[in-house]
Amino acid sequence: VDSPVPGVAQVGVTPMALRRTSQRNLSRSDHERLLLVKSMSTTAELDAAMPHSTRRSSALFNFNVPGDMDQEDAEDVLMEANRSPMPKFPQGAKLGTHLNCYSEPDPSNFHVRGAKYLSDRKKFPSGDFIFPIRGVDLFLTDTCPENAGSNRGVFGGNLREKPTFIINFRLPWGVLLAYFEIPERFIPFIKACYDPAFDKSSLPSLKGMSPSDRCVARYLQASDKKKDQVLKIVPIVVEGPWIVKTTVGGKPAILGTKLPVTYIYQPAEKGKALYLEADLDIVSSSAARGILSVARAYTQVLTLDLGFVVQGNTDDELPEQMLVGTRLHGIDPISAPPFPPSKDVFFRSADITDSEESL
Repeated sequence: VDSPVPGVAQVGVTPMALRRTSQRNLSRSDHERLLLVKSMSTTAELDAAMPHSTRRSSALFNFNVPGDMDQEDAEDVLMEANRSPMPKFPQGAKLGTHLNCYSEPDPSNFHVRGAKYLSDRKKFPSGDFIFPIRGVDLFLTDTCPENAGSNRGVFGGNLREKPTFIINFRLPWGVLLAYFEIPERFIPFIKACYDPAFDKSSLPSLKGMSPSDRCVARYLQASDKKKDQVLKIVPIVVEGPWIVKTTVGGKPAILGTKLPVTYIYQPAEKGKALYLEADLDIVSSSAARGILSVARAYTQVLTLDLGFVVQGNTDDELPEQMLVGTRLHGIDPISAPPFPPSKDVFFRSADITDSEESL
């Protein structure tokens, strides 16, 4: 697939997204296209720049659901059309040669508190991520929903196959969803926090755990208010313009002090694994919006590492170890698919089509 940036493969662009992109930008130069991304604050503004026929097909997710198709089959078809999740960056490829994909970064890129940090203040490269990455989604939407994990279309419909920790970046124009597998040893601590029926006397002992596992177990078991005090984000610009590197900085920040964070727990049920979702309300944070306004003008030329670590505050929680991390390669918001439709869309699609055709 040809990319709007010369010499760059756009492996993450779906056929549906390509149709929207080509219609929106038929006469746009690459420079004009970057300016469009820079000025975009909502999908409504983006639609305003599109031809009426393109807006109409976009409203219908560029896909007509047959009237005789039942709801579950229609959801499956639309999930296939969305091509979720985002593809992985090709192993061994040179940075900057592929757009719209993700990879797992080297955890040693992140420096964390050492075993004697409380006395010597020294940091060291992290060991392996505690929760391995499952994948990433990027969707366009004006609603920026909470509890994205409840939508059958996210992660290609396979979210509930494994216990998953979801980080939902609620942006002004969409959602960026990162998915990480929760190791079985941490499940009891999540239940201890959110399941009133869970017998806390059955919790595994913290004494035999490594310091980093102990720190994470305490985080998962803690109230949401206490979680806000210890979960840190560590952003690193691997490749990108100087202005973005200066703005993003790369220093750890306690999330709960920078923006609202909402936790949603969905227990395991009927063969479906549990998930814990952390919704980060970027829209409500002036500081986060400021950083985003700078970064989004250069998204296609950015390689960005996003890491999260639970802060170790006592000797028995040190050294720290990165909880999760993902690397984003040349993310192009214009090419992202729409957020998978809610269930009622399937019953309204025919009515929408009729009303649109009468315009």
